[in-house]
Amino acid sequence: FVLIIFSLILMIIYAAHHYVVNQKTKHLSELNKIRLQAADDFHDHVGHTLTRISLFTELLKKNLSIEQKKTIEYVDKISSASSNLYNEAKDFIWSLDPNNDTVYELAVHLKDFGEDFFSRTGISFNSDEIFEELNKLKISMQIKRELIFVFKELMNNALKYSKAENVFLNIYKKNNILYLEFKDDGVGFTIEDLSIGRGISSIRNRIQKLGFKINFESELNKGTSISISSQL
Repeated sequence: FVLIIFSLILMIIYAAHHYVVNQKTKHLSELNKIRLQAADDFHDHVGHTLTRISLFTELLKKNLSIEQKKTIEYVDKISSASSNLYNEAKDFIWSLDPNNDTVYELAVHLKDFGEDFFSRTGISFNSDEIFEELNKLKISMQIKRELIFVFKELMNNALKYSKAENVFLNIYKKNNILYLEFKDDGVGFTIEDLSIGRGISSIRNRIQKLGFKINFESELNKGTSISISSQL
């Protein structure tokens, strides 16, 4: 009799566990569908609208005379702002898509951005091979967005300040630790520079809020290295 009761209790516990797991799976599936639909809607409506704004701005510039210099300056600012907003919107749409919730997709996204960002700058962008094993590492939408912001800021800083000939992006897993590294072979900076500017404080805060570690290394005329890591 005791054995029967014990078996019934185990069956009830298993059934309850199975029900909870199914509900969670169903909930996650529904959330993913909502995220995917939101990404599609945002792309179709906002993306197309921003593209039209950029197009109309360029057409307006072509129809302004050289004498209308001040107006042209304002139009350039509108064009720049709409271009920045378009790029930010693309990142937001990409982050919403649940199909991109892996370290592999993040690495590819950052690599593609880096190649385009540095393509017309005189700085050579280099990236190591992105291994398929990173496809098994899932990351949240929040982490993706924060890391995209951080690496865009690092690339922007390298372009503005480093006077580098080469920059390097490397994302890999070693000893159950995820590493995301960005380096340049530029002029480097001092401890004073590290503590007061270049958005470094904001970058450090963002990374630490994610529970990741970040390490800056730099030496005058020998470049700068930033390593971000997280235990898996």
